[in-house]
Amino acid sequence: MNEMTDEGSPEYLRWLHEAIKAAFPDKATTPESLPPCDNFQDVWRQLTNALQISDDALADAVANNYGFETADLAAAKPFACRLVPEATARKYLALPLSEHGNQLVVAVSNPFDKEALEQIQAVSARTVILQIAPPEAIDNTITANYSRALRQQTERLVNLDEERGPSDEAANSSHESAATRLGLRLLRIAIERRASDIHVQPFAGGGVIRCRVDGVLQRIATLPTAVFHSLVRQFKAVSGMDPSSDRTPQDGQLATTYQGREIELRISTLPCRGGERLVMRLHELGETTTLEQLEFPPSELAAMLRLIQQTAGIFLITGPTGSGKTTTLYALLERLNHTGVNIITIENPVEQEITGISQVEVNETAGLTFASALRSILRQDPDIVLVGEIRDAETADIAVQAALTGHLVLSTLHTNDALTAVPRLLDLDVPSALIADSVIGVSAQRLLRRACPECKQPPGDTADPASQLFTEVTGIPVGAITIGCEKCDFTGYSGRLPIAEIIEIGDSLREALVAGHNDLASLREATRNHGRTLSAVAADWIISGVTTADEASRVLGGRFWRALCEVHDHPVTTLPPLATAMQERNAAHPDILLVEPNDTQENALRQILDSIGLDIVTASGIDAALEILHRESTIRLLLLDIDIPGTEPKALLRQLRTSLTWAGLPFVLLLRENDTATGELLDGYGVSDYLYKPFTPEHLQERIKAVLAR
Repeated sequence: MNEMTDEGSPEYLRWLHEAIKAAFPDKATTPESLPPCDNFQDVWRQLTNALQISDDALADAVANNYGFETADLAAAKPFACRLVPEATARKYLALPLSEHGNQLVVAVSNPFDKEALEQIQAVSARTVILQIAPPEAIDNTITANYSRALRQQTERLVNLDEERGPSDEAANSSHESAATRLGLRLLRIAIERRASDIHVQPFAGGGVIRCRVDGVLQRIATLPTAVFHSLVRQFKAVSGMDPSSDRTPQDGQLATTYQGREIELRISTLPCRGGERLVMRLHELGETTTLEQLEFPPSELAAMLRLIQQTAGIFLITGPTGSGKTTTLYALLERLNHTGVNIITIENPVEQEITGISQVEVNETAGLTFASALRSILRQDPDIVLVGEIRDAETADIAVQAALTGHLVLSTLHTNDALTAVPRLLDLDVPSALIADSVIGVSAQRLLRRACPECKQPPGDTADPASQLFTEVTGIPVGAITIGCEKCDFTGYSGRLPIAEIIEIGDSLREALVAGHNDLASLREATRNHGRTLSAVAADWIISGVTTADEASRVLGGRFWRALCEVHDHPVTTLPPLATAMQERNAAHPDILLVEPNDTQENALRQILDSIGLDIVTASGIDAALEILHRESTIRLLLLDIDIPGTEPKALLRQLRTSLTWAGLPFVLLLRENDTATGELLDGYGVSDYLYKPFTPEHLQERIKAVLAR
């Protein structure tokens, strides 16, 4: 970073000596006469002490001797800091002061550091004009101005729903207090959107926040690095973790209230490249759900009720994580819970307290496992036992013995469908004869998103590929297609409903098990007339217009289509390689969202950006851009043309801030030629960069690459 002279001493000693000789000819001290120092800033400090001059006087000497202007640090504009990352500014002690068109004025103490000049020009995509200031003053102003810029950026994220002018600032708020407010706002957004989980993780040099709503992750915002790390530290601190430790996984808990609702958060962190991942699982305390509220179809609900009316046996609910198994089990317990029965549960963890039921939480550290707890529970005279999960052979064996000795046992397994619960129990060393004697029923469960009632429409001629294929295979039109609106955050879906495939263990299946016919073909033959499959239930909901073929395909995959083909005698080999709409959207992985109402301009801009390997998705206006941002998770930058005839730029800027700032992505604006008045308004609107028309393709490419590199 500091060039050396032929004698091996730093180059700056030579030009400092020349500046001092010219400005202070009567001063005997020269840089060479000073004790050796490790860096330029220490040399500067020693010189001012030895010469008994001020920092500003030495800066004036350097500026006057080499033809530079001295910098007015008090007039530095924090808005210019967006062009140079803070790490670069600190590394080279270079403070962005202001910008004028394609020029960036930067304060430095060492104007001959070629590496610094090249780096700043590269990251800012500007021609750099240097001015001179003392290094300590530059260092202090870097801290103040970058802190102010970061506060403004964080405040915009915190106050997304407030219309604030550019002059409104929270000048006294620190990074950490801003992170606290951002965390509270994040929780409010998640609760209002009915999110089950919040994900905060490293992304593109900073961080990204996503919420899992109705089983699908939605991006909430991206964050600059400092805000991301502050937010993670804040949640760790308030949830009982060690915020100073970021090299080992940690777990914590947090409780909060919102509009009278008590919300419990289980929080976990995981060190990874770029920082820590933090995931929060939200659970509303005191929330109880009945079987009727779950809205199982009448035939499946009746089957469940028949199974839990039995006094002994194992009723298993199967499905992947997040398929609603625990919610269904709690609803079953609510139905069974009355003063005449003794119900005990073993859970890991206890997710909902139920009055009148004894609930035991697994604590493997203390030796309390599912198996050991189940042994003890059987000595507590239970009528009904809930085992959170049968995950090993020991637990499976005790559960079978409990069922055979007159207890009703409810539990879960991780299997793909109801019938594969049998081979799973065989894998856990339960003999097929004991399965026949102890298991009374199995329910495989999934959750499908509901088509949003506000925006769903009859298919007409605009049906999506999945809906068209559904009609082709079944001969029955779908009931609705999804569009997307503000009510559903432009996803097309709102809420979820369960689908279940229930097998009641009858004589034919028991005979097959006792005879040792454990292969799936024999088991399917024995259960041929035992209720509807998952695919059949999903198909009926699709025909009713409650959900969509695309959603069933997303959740059930290819077996949904294979099952439909089997039922409707449609050859599987003629099925197209159908992807779900979500998979099709993610296949392109767009980098940039271009908002351009002019088709000719759009094509020109697309060609310019395609040529440097950037994938583009376009929107004709702010509303369309909002929908795309909710849908796409890979966008890293917004490019917006605000040179729109008949629109007031200031009003458009306000709309941009209130509609799109939540994404936390960098903005690059295209302004009409010589519209300097709009350029002067941009401070406070979250704009990363801007260009005046006309511009060359190379100029735009340079600016876009520089913003992405920051």
